[in-house]
Amino acid sequence: MERCHGQTHPQALCNQGIVSTSPESRWLAGLAAQGELNWGEAAVVEVCGRGDGVRLVRGATRAAPLPPLPRTFSVTSATNADFAQLRAAVQTWAQHLLHLLRLATDEVGVSWHEIICVGLIEPWWHWGIWSDGGFGFPWPMSAWLAEMTGWSIAHSFALRDLAAGGHSRCVTAATDWILFHSQHEPRLILHLGEDILLHSLAPGQDWSAIRAAMLIPGLAVLDRLTAALTGRPDNPDRSGHLAVQGRLIPDLLSRWLAHPVLLTRHRRFQIRTPFDSPWARATSELARQRGWPPVDVLCTACHWLVQNIASARSELGLQDSNLRVLVSGLGCRNGFLWQLLQDKLRPAIVQRSDDFGVAADAALAVRAALLAALLLDQVPAGVPQASGSSGIRLLGQWTPGSLSNWSRCLHWMVTGREPLIWEDS
Repeated sequence: MERCHGQTHPQALCNQGIVSTSPESRWLAGLAAQGELNWGEAAVVEVCGRGDGVRLVRGATRAAPLPPLPRTFSVTSATNADFAQLRAAVQTWAQHLLHLLRLATDEVGVSWHEIICVGLIEPWWHWGIWSDGGFGFPWPMSAWLAEMTGWSIAHSFALRDLAAGGHSRCVTAATDWILFHSQHEPRLILHLGEDILLHSLAPGQDWSAIRAAMLIPGLAVLDRLTAALTGRPDNPDRSGHLAVQGRLIPDLLSRWLAHPVLLTRHRRFQIRTPFDSPWARATSELARQRGWPPVDVLCTACHWLVQNIASARSELGLQDSNLRVLVSGLGCRNGFLWQLLQDKLRPAIVQRSDDFGVAADAALAVRAALLAALLLDQVPAGVPQASGSSGIRLLGQWTPGSLSNWSRCLHWMVTGREPLIWEDS
């Protein structure tokens, strides 16, 4: 696959042999923002088919860091939020996401007029945790995007899953099946981002058979540890250039692996609070007391994440010698983490999702576009076996755009095709 500054080449999806023969096609956009990583992604894709027959034809992606949030602003705890800062952050991030999307559409040669709607995976707050679930809500970004562009925005895909008793994080399971399933070999889809997600795709089965695991901590724990250990929050070790210089600290790894939260992995809802910034500062202080170099702590943290992934693979029963692991997410940029993954997951074949036509660092935006396609087709994307919800559900809700664009979306939902003529407003 050809890559150019983090974007999928316009013909890459076609070259992977996943072009549908359906005469109906449509252009959709996908946007994703990861609040804990300050990372934005945009994708524009042409798809053919409907429902579980949706296939990618071609597309382009862009991904880049987003402006840092104010230090007094907490993404994961609304009790510390200054809502004036929230308003500014939402607007700023929406503008940056649209800039990335403009670069992607220019690359593939598509006008915004051709895009029928946009899928959005927005940052979330999580409030509370109970034995039977939790509560959270997404950033109010969809209305800003609809107002700025006139597009109808499909968003909040996790809310319905959460309401149905799911843990709200594995809502991309169906889209991973669309993108990566095989009739001939078992595949494990591993996403290294704000969350670490594993989706097990058995050969020849539909997406209702997907098994999943969500792991904490996610990739942001490396950013927090780097900030606490070096005193430089603006310089995360995302390439692994610091961690690769260190050595494993067995005592520290054992301490982390025995954390009480990790010993309750099978409960249906987990939050990242135990591994927040105060935890990182406490770890930094422990390292100072024990005389552990910062690079050794970062090295051990990478080993910790990989050990958690390997344990989850074993719990999913994926020990096949012909298993193929496809990895997406910002973590693919960390060379040290990548090497540890390849070593730990042998004899499985470990590849970046780029090799299958989906840019690893913008894969979440591609998934957002496909979730919008499924909502537009009124096909339930919920996978109870993956998320723990009580049943199959339509995922997402709409923020209508301009009158003409919303009419265009309604026409597709009713007839399954574009109107012959539509007007911009």
